[in-house]
Amino acid sequence: MTPRSVRAACALLCVATFLSLVPGGGLPAPPVQAAPLAAPADGFADPAIRAVWARADAAVAAGQANRSWLWGPGPFYTTYEAANGTPTGVHLVQYFDKGRLEVNDPGASRNSPWFVTGGLLVREMVQGRISTGAEAGDWEARPPAPIPVAGDPGADAAPSYATARALVDAPPPGNRTGARAALALNAAGSVSSLTKLPAPVTLGAYEPQSRHNVADVFWRYIQAGGAGPAANWVYTLGLPLTEPFWVRARVGTATRDVLVQLFERRSLTYTPGNAAAWQVEMGNVGRQYYDWRYADLHPDTKTATTRTRYTVQAHVGDDRGLDVVESIHYVNTTAARVLLHEVVLRVVYHHWRNAFTVQGAQAAGQGTTTRWRDEVNLAIALPAPLAPGAAVDLELRFGLHPPSFGGRHGYDAANDLLTLGDWLPSVVPYENGGWDQFPYGEHGDQGINDVADYRVTFTSDRAIVVGGTGTTTAHESRRWVFDAPGVRDVAYTISPHLLNPFADGAMTRNAGGVQVLGYFLPGHRAAGGALLDTVAAAIRWYSAHIGPYPYRVFTVGEMALPRAAEWDYAQEYPMVYLIPTQRAGTAPTPGAWTWYTPLHETAHAWFYGAVGNNQLIDPWLDEALANFASAEYVRSQRPDLYAAAFRAMSGPGGGWPVSASLYSGFPSDDAYFHAVYDQGTQFLAEVRAAIGADRFWAAWRDYYAHYTGARARPRDLLTTWQRYSPTDLTPIFNRYLAAW
Repeated sequence: MTPRSVRAACALLCVATFLSLVPGGGLPAPPVQAAPLAAPADGFADPAIRAVWARADAAVAAGQANRSWLWGPGPFYTTYEAANGTPTGVHLVQYFDKGRLEVNDPGASRNSPWFVTGGLLVREMVQGRISTGAEAGDWEARPPAPIPVAGDPGADAAPSYATARALVDAPPPGNRTGARAALALNAAGSVSSLTKLPAPVTLGAYEPQSRHNVADVFWRYIQAGGAGPAANWVYTLGLPLTEPFWVRARVGTATRDVLVQLFERRSLTYTPGNAAAWQVEMGNVGRQYYDWRYADLHPDTKTATTRTRYTVQAHVGDDRGLDVVESIHYVNTTAARVLLHEVVLRVVYHHWRNAFTVQGAQAAGQGTTTRWRDEVNLAIALPAPLAPGAAVDLELRFGLHPPSFGGRHGYDAANDLLTLGDWLPSVVPYENGGWDQFPYGEHGDQGINDVADYRVTFTSDRAIVVGGTGTTTAHESRRWVFDAPGVRDVAYTISPHLLNPFADGAMTRNAGGVQVLGYFLPGHRAAGGALLDTVAAAIRWYSAHIGPYPYRVFTVGEMALPRAAEWDYAQEYPMVYLIPTQRAGTAPTPGAWTWYTPLHETAHAWFYGAVGNNQLIDPWLDEALANFASAEYVRSQRPDLYAAAFRAMSGPGGGWPVSASLYSGFPSDDAYFHAVYDQGTQFLAEVRAAIGADRFWAAWRDYYAHYTGARARPRDLLTTWQRYSPTDLTPIFNRYLAAW
């Protein structure tokens, strides 16, 4: 009988699996498992979204309906996007091939037919405006989408949404029911009237609100329920934006005549040459909009001179509660160059009742107000709009009372051990039309931070030992100071009982110039020393094979005893690896979780610590890479253990793609780990096999060098791999990633 898996949140690899590893013969390459032709759909983030999809497409998915998709096989991308005017300032969105479904107010009545709505994607692509709210000024300008309204891109492509702007801006013609559908648009944007139609199509209905006519082939499709219930077709399509118009579209190797009509939410196409059941179809506007919106996120790019600075004074009470004064120097570096009226901080501890209390706030030296935009997002109002390039100084005073459940966010009274992970409010990036604010994520890590500069001072009335992120510039018994420039977050472990590495030389190691510090309870001194040896060896190997470790110090320490199974895991933060105290007394043993877990967590210093990512939306971009790096370390250092290690670290995804986000409807931690960690490791192994080992490692070093200090996105890694690959990697990407 093995212990419960410790692979929750960020950490791990499974205790049960790793304890079963035994030495065995190495293999020259990892076993390649059978994979589907395409990645599975992302999970449904809300039962109400699934219900909308099921009413239309469940029969198609089961092969019981001979028609095209209304939405698609399932969602392929899940996130939260800015939505000013909603109760939380954001809304949950799920992208499907044919459109986007949204939950604007999770507290609204689920019986309302408008609890789930559809996005106005076509209108935004044509107008070149990304909606960020309900008010007139809530939008971000983008060039209109240069994506064909029908068919494939490339030579001989159909006119684009940008080209169709000429039709959208034209005065509506009024009621012309019964007239021929003779309007045509070419790729250059020229509008004409055809004398000979590709098919006998007329205008079959008139929509008085938009004053546009609907082609008879589309109206019959609507009335037959092709767009959902005929009486509520606007819910799916929106109002017509244009008259129907003919285009020449390239489909595969052929060029065809296609009738197109743009609606606010969807496009409809009619291809006379298709079989009858497939002549009218929904355009793939969900995929098209996703490509348009997320190809260029307009990132909030920070430099060494503009990155945020945090100066923190934290007093640790005898009850291990904290009184904190946090000073923040913030520069408006928004790519869209917008005026900011507030600054939004992510406050993870507000997720737990009474764990976080705002005591006061200032902006530019004046008292100001705060409001919770979502459960864990706190907006600080600015006394005057902050112009692009301008800076403001903020101060937040708060009380912190870590929960008693222990783990990375709690307090362990039995050992008087306090762990501060995700404890410090931090400014979220501003991009894509709004603040990157997200709800608390149940299954994984909470990080979306840019690198920033931190100075953190802990004081107490009695002697304590503190270890964590940064270089310790003062380590007095009642005052500890940490300087941490250029990190994404700070985390600490605190207790009067921890061994002090500045007083105990056995708790330090040198890893190629990197100082490795250990903070362990006295009874774990020997096992802690062995763990420091493991971590130091991993730092040297990763530095040689991926790129230099970017900081001067790495800390390994015990964290609070988990009081519940879901908190029983190891955890990494920038410059820090924390292990649950009940596991800190076991020395690392090759072939067991005690060796593989520190390899994984140390690898996060490269992936998330150095090369950042959005851990809520793209968790695979650090977790799969850290997992695979630890497997490669085993391949190099203990080839006799590699085959068993790889089998333990990889596997099928269990119905979710590698690219799934924390909000993809995972029913359990295990489901999350199977998709992101296990299947992610298999994905990287296939890429390595396709590229070749030498090219793969060269690409990885290039990616690390280029994106260290930045937040990378999946396309950044995938394009780097493709640049080094002698073959097209698209089939591999499509098997594992639902969106990229």
